[in-house]
Amino acid sequence: MSWDETIKGALLSATGSVWRYEADRTKSPPYVVWAETEEREISLSEGAPPVKLMTGRADLFTRDRNGEKLLTEIPAALGRVCSCRLVLTENMDDMKLLHCRWEWRIFTGEGLSDTVTLYTAEIEVDPETYTDRAVNNVTVLRGVQLKVKRGAERSGNGYSDGDRAELFIPLSGGVGSPKTYTPPPLYERALNRSLFWTVFPGARCFFLPGEISEPDARLQDLAVKYGEVFTVTAAETVTEQGAEFLKVRGV
Repeated sequence: MSWDETIKGALLSATGSVWRYEADRTKSPPYVVWAETEEREISLSEGAPPVKLMTGRADLFTRDRNGEKLLTEIPAALGRVCSCRLVLTENMDDMKLLHCRWEWRIFTGEGLSDTVTLYTAEIEVDPETYTDRAVNNVTVLRGVQLKVKRGAERSGNGYSDGDRAELFIPLSGGVGSPKTYTPPPLYERALNRSLFWTVFPGARCFFLPGEISEPDARLQDLAVKYGEVFTVTAAETVTEQGAEFLKVRGV
């Protein structure tokens, strides 16, 4: 699905009266008018395709209480596919309209076309044996950029201990949905961690290319089966042209 179809589809999930660039003046409020305003290119890593960032606006016009619920439904709908923020609220007294504007940002192009599966190993207490057991919190991250630097020494399955991975994850647009990203300290305190995903250095956090459906697998078993599993060695938040990413390194 193209970026413009994604934005339009999100707005249509909130209201059926959605127009691009200019509204049909024969229609009664509430309605939404949306448009793109700028396109940028962001280079995250050398040799990788650039990330395209589209920015735009969505304007709500309403005059009665039937449109008030859209004040929460529109940003919720946009937030599932991109980042957005409310930038304007005004009363248009001459038309007896309430006007609200959100600015949105969405990534497009080949720069964020990869998929990885993120594993976070949880240590829980078995209620029957009262012993510790490992339970994986598995999250599929679509729309990321993964660059692997191959090591010189190759094994029979194509995996090398010298391989290095650099992963860029945008912190907007619902990556990891239906789970939500949360920083490691908040993740550790969460009562139900299955609702969230996070990234931190250490043997408990690792990822591999593609979409993997093996929630109970151990790191060693995944490495034998798929060849490439990267343990997180560093994770930091970086900002490029106003857009936030998690920059993750793995070996």
